[in-house]
Amino acid sequence: MRRVTAAAIVLLFLFLVFAFREAQKKQALAVAHGETSSLLVLILAAASKGEIGSGEFQGNPNKLDLSLLEPGDILLAGNYGSSYGVFTHSGLYTGNNQVVDAGTGSGVYLAKAQDYYNYDWAAILRVKASPEQKKAAVDYALSQTGRPFFILAPRKEDGLWYCSKLIWRSYLRQGINLDCTNGYWILPDSLLKSPLIDVIYYSRG
Repeated sequence: MRRVTAAAIVLLFLFLVFAFREAQKKQALAVAHGETSSLLVLILAAASKGEIGSGEFQGNPNKLDLSLLEPGDILLAGNYGSSYGVFTHSGLYTGNNQVVDAGTGSGVYLAKAQDYYNYDWAAILRVKASPEQKKAAVDYALSQTGRPFFILAPRKEDGLWYCSKLIWRSYLRQGINLDCTNGYWILPDSLLKSPLIDVIYYSRG
């Protein structure tokens, strides 16, 4: 029995080594071609370097210029050690220093724009949309406050949200598709790569 267990452990170890190496290769090719890898590849490639989850804030706030924000803008943020992209969080700016946000413990809620200082880096994105479309997107996102957070939520509109899916859906209802990857998840990095986005400001702590 012990031999069988030991053999299984060895096989599992070899499989993980192979999976990590393949993920690293695929991630390197994706970066070289300016493409976005699947979430599984991102996680495996990051795990091979000891990076798991959304990373950890190093304590040096970024210097994002919040005075540039306009209603309908998207805030992105990220930390060192993330396993699924450069940016791991996003929110939709509504005006009056408020952001529609989503988190595991609180669902969809209103946060302060200053909260985005507490990341190693952050960015302000502006959607190429009319003022009317932006207002409608903001109004829809606001209507979802109080709804639950669920990271495995599919693309279909079902009242289950994570941060970047809510932003994507809010603009998709206005005829603007900000996701160009067509994967299962809409990652914050996917929003960044949309041709319908302008990067207004980027800051690293």
